[in-house]
Amino acid sequence: MKILILRSDGPHNKYLLYRLKKEFTNVTSIVEISKCQRKRLLHNKKYKDYFYNIYHHFRRNLIGHNKYRENFFISKISNNYNDDYIVDWVNSEKVIEILKHVTPDITIVMGTSILKPNILKLLGKNVINIHGGYLPNYKGNHCFFFAFYNNEFNKIGSTIHFVNKFIDNGDIIDRIIPEITQEDTPETLYCKAELEAIEKIIYHLKNYQLGIDFPRSSQDKSGKIYYTRDRKLHHEFMYLLFKRRGFLKYFRNKVMLIKNDPPTI
Repeated sequence: MKILILRSDGPHNKYLLYRLKKEFTNVTSIVEISKCQRKRLLHNKKYKDYFYNIYHHFRRNLIGHNKYRENFFISKISNNYNDDYIVDWVNSEKVIEILKHVTPDITIVMGTSILKPNILKLLGKNVINIHGGYLPNYKGNHCFFFAFYNNEFNKIGSTIHFVNKFIDNGDIIDRIIPEITQEDTPETLYCKAELEAIEKIIYHLKNYQLGIDFPRSSQDKSGKIYYTRDRKLHHEFMYLLFKRRGFLKYFRNKVMLIKNDPPTI
């Protein structure tokens, strides 16, 4: 089975590379550099998107989220596998040339720019995305944060789904709901869910090798797409002042329900 990885260069994306190359023998990886993603926004005159991309990059550095994610994933990597190709854009002519020689049975996508129809056509039918959000309710970016912000704590999770021409719209293979503790934040839950999602995609890939097809269920039309520009400074203040309290209240109520639940016989 020939597996292709299309990934960004974040630590969780690197962990995906490590786990797939450790478990399977025929894996090709293409990494899209995140700095080039930002440069492309500027080049295409998407100034608002560029500003918020830079803002969140520095925000994450300032409060330690980038360092936390780095430590969380990189500490679990025991063998440093290299990518086969490095590109500045996943829809570039270079990628088209690569795909003429690499004919994957399965493509796993994580953290790249949205794939154009011509790229999807070259990849075939089995293109699977690991999405950091609970589908169909939370599409796009910052899904864990906005699930917190909206007090929808039952919609915190990652989703493995097939890729189509729309954003996070393809048939669902699996959802990963992380265990929640009182100390958790959107960032810690995101890391836990993405780690579990990578292990779960390996489980499904091994079943596929044995002739067991991927489970799939279609999405309904509910939910919302959240863009990077949607998470603004006032959301951070509101989260710290009120929404975090809502999570703690939810957690306490959940614990009380468990304590008051009569034992089964």
